[in-house]
Amino acid sequence: MTDAFDQWRNWAEKPPGDRRTIPAELYHAVMRLQPEDRLDREKVNSAAQQLHKVVWICENAHKRIGDVDWIKVFDTEGAANRWLAENDPEAVAWAYPVEREDSHG
Repeated sequence: MTDAFDQWRNWAEKPPGDRRTIPAELYHAVMRLQPEDRLDREKVNSAAQQLHKVVWICENAHKRIGDVDWIKVFDTEGAANRWLAENDPEAVAWAYPVEREDSHG
């Protein structure tokens, strides 16, 4: 069983063209660390334990602002990509962190 640090390092060190992915939540948690801390197993694993939920958002260019389905929100990257492939292949979805009640921002 690999920990968050192993997942991060395996992804970060992948060769060019390798389409391996990691969860967006892990990516965002680690990228909040200082670059030198991203090499520290304890700090990466600690950041991963405090993961924030991420949603994937897509603006439907075929709708007007305020229309139903103008903004699509997905709970996973896969769900967003499937919808885009079927409905709007030229659009993109982006990860956006969900604010938590205990967030101080």
